[in-house]
Amino acid sequence: MTTNNKLKYHIDVLLQDAYATRINNVPESINLAEKALKISKEVKDKALIGKSLNQLSLYYMISSHFEKSTLVSKEAINYFEALNDQQGIADANYNIGSIYYKTTNYHLGLAHLVEALKIYREFKDYHKQSKVEKAVGTIYGYICDDSNAFSSFKRAIKIARKVNDKNAESNVLTLCQDYF
Repeated sequence: MTTNNKLKYHIDVLLQDAYATRINNVPESINLAEKALKISKEVKDKALIGKSLNQLSLYYMISSHFEKSTLVSKEAINYFEALNDQQGIADANYNIGSIYYKTTNYHLGLAHLVEALKIYREFKDYHKQSKVEKAVGTIYGYICDDSNAFSSFKRAIKIARKVNDKNAESNVLTLCQDYF
């Protein structure tokens, strides 16, 4: 295995560890993702740089560093656009949309989430479609558009059932109880 391949493997391990750690230790997830980003830049791997930035954005969002999270996601989009990586662009838009709706900028949140949803539909990524539909339904609920909220939640449940994702289905059903 070449040195470059070893470094790329190390980056993947760092990102996997960061994701696994996010539930119990977000600062450690940020630290690991920052290390992965630094090494990705050293090996000049645009795909890994974008992936590292996307994960870093998630951890910043979890820790309520919304401005940092948005900037990092926008930087990730630049890398993914250069690579024509539509899935990466969708993931970054999902992060940005989530940030906006958590900071009560619902219309911008909705725009980014719908953009992500289009791409996930194109690639038949049902797990992420369900997740986005749930977020879209949540926004509609916040702005008191119960009809669209219900429709989005219903689609999220249907998609989760299609791929037998009981956790996603349960999360949406719990949300529905809060709104209806």
